Amino acid sequence: MEASSEVYVALSPYDNLAQDHVRVLQVTIDGATMKGRLASFHIDHLPYFVALSYAWPVETVSGTAGPVQSFECNGSTIVISDYLHTALSCLVPDIAASSVSIWIDACCIDQSNLSEVAMQVQLMGAVYTHACCVIVWLGSGSLADDLSRNIKTVEEVMSNVRSTKGSLTQQQLNAPPFPRRHHPVWTALTSLLFSRWFRRLWVVQEALLAKKLEIVCGRCSIDWDDFYALVDAELPNMADYETLRKCMDRQGWANLSVTDASSSMGQITFYRGQVARKGPFLNNIVSFLEIVREKEVLKPVDKVYSILALITDEARQSLTVDYSVQTQFWIPYLQLGGFLVTRGRCLELLSVAQSVVRPAGLPSWCPNWNSVMPVSHILAAVRPRGWNGDQTKFGYTAGISATISLPQTVYVKRSTQLEVMGFRIDRIKDFIYLADQIHRGRFEIAICENAFRKEWLLQNEACLKRTRQLIKDPIIAL
Repeated sequence: MEASSEVYVALSPYDNLAQDHVRVLQVTIDGATMKGRLASFHIDHLPYFVALSYAWPVETVSGTAGPVQSFECNGSTIVISDYLHTALSCLVPDIAASSVSIWIDACCIDQSNLSEVAMQVQLMGAVYTHACCVIVWLGSGSLADDLSRNIKTVEEVMSNVRSTKGSLTQQQLNAPPFPRRHHPVWTALTSLLFSRWFRRLWVVQEALLAKKLEIVCGRCSIDWDDFYALVDAELPNMADYETLRKCMDRQGWANLSVTDASSSMGQITFYRGQVARKGPFLNNIVSFLEIVREKEVLKPVDKVYSILALITDEARQSLTVDYSVQTQFWIPYLQLGGFLVTRGRCLELLSVAQSVVRPAGLPSWCPNWNSVMPVSHILAAVRPRGWNGDQTKFGYTAGISATISLPQTVYVKRSTQLEVMGFRIDRIKDFIYLADQIHRGRFEIAICENAFRKEWLLQNEACLKRTRQLIKDPIIAL
């Protein structure tokens, strides 16, 4: 939900929304004329509608004014980006006087009313859960043209994917009935992975909660699970990279990555399975926020607000959704962090607390989710192993697993101070940076090239024994 810079309203078509109500837009196209009608519904009594999940245009990201289009709605005029106007044009059936009921944040929320925005953000999980289908809009233009030129082959490929019943392999993809390697259809399909949609954070919640997820580019539609089966079977390896490179240059995709998109699809598909089996609530909020830490938002507060539907009611109640705190965007981070500390997640939070950028006012124990962790800290971070919801089982020890009591934690909310009780095992004598050697497969050589590292290896076993003893009996004098 990041369309605040997308929509420009002339005479406002928005009435005041009642509590727990949302608007749904009915779009009708008759010839070249597009008209809209906004109607409000209680969240528990929504009509049959689809919801749009999309990435902002390049102009919105850069802060420049891009091309816009307008249409009549409720006796007034709504002006939206050309990008969204094209989406609506493609989604309405291509027959006379056709219409579609759709939820789009840029049109269904009065973006000039921050109170309404805050209220609607808290209902967006229900919107995407109730939608009959969530449309992943990847745009139009040359990408859509490439797919349209190969539409018959695309349909055949997807039919063959479905026939494998979720067990498509790379070997199958390289053999009939699938097209030969470097066929234009593979390049066209791989190009979809360069969409900015895969870099957005808001789309994660939107995709996880969808009953049905459909990828749409122009007028070409592909089922999410079918497309992911292709990606998982190494789809990019089938593409003609020379053609793909030219396409990248033409579209300005130099800073986009197929690998990132593939990883994002894998994460979303994994969590969609969890949501289907266990419900929408995340087992480990810290872990999830760390996974999506590098994804993009226009407003830093949305690093937390964008996952409201994925956390428990208790966790949501610790947050105050407020879009007027942009200069202190870290306030939601602190609110959620304080809640997690009081629920026994202190060590997890501390393990990811460091960041490249830290705004003034944010305590050092609370992660700045709007900044990545330093590389050295990522290598050294102590992460939980095998967390299973049992708060007595930890894997924070270096190489051992132990059953211990939760550390006593005191969170002084008024002063934002955090006090953690513990015991000292040893002092850090030196820090060994092995990133380059590890990546080059030279871990053992790197260790043995340095005399201190040899000594560290020899002492490691004794250190582990000492740690085990301390955990068993923390009262031992040091």
